[in-house]
Amino acid sequence: MMNHRQFKRARERLGLTVAELADVLGHNRVTIYRMERSPRCSSYRPVPEKTELLMQAFLQGYRPPNWPEPPREPEPLPKLASFDWLET
Repeated sequence: MMNHRQFKRARERLGLTVAELADVLGHNRVTIYRMERSPRCSSYRPVPEKTELLMQAFLQGYRPPNWPEPPREPEPLPKLASFDWLET
């Protein structure tokens, strides 16, 4: 059974935010936060078996159709005019 630390580490290894993982799994963000909390917290929720199996599949490379796109590299800024003449 996947514990709360393993669940959070898996999400981080996948490079997903809590919101992104919630969308992929069909949960809301609060549910993901609760699964990542310590069992000592009153709002803790254990990781369901189905969710654990999906996380393992994600770690092995499976990507469902609703997987978020990786962030794109920002476009380089246009080169500014040289102001070398100001330094004389």
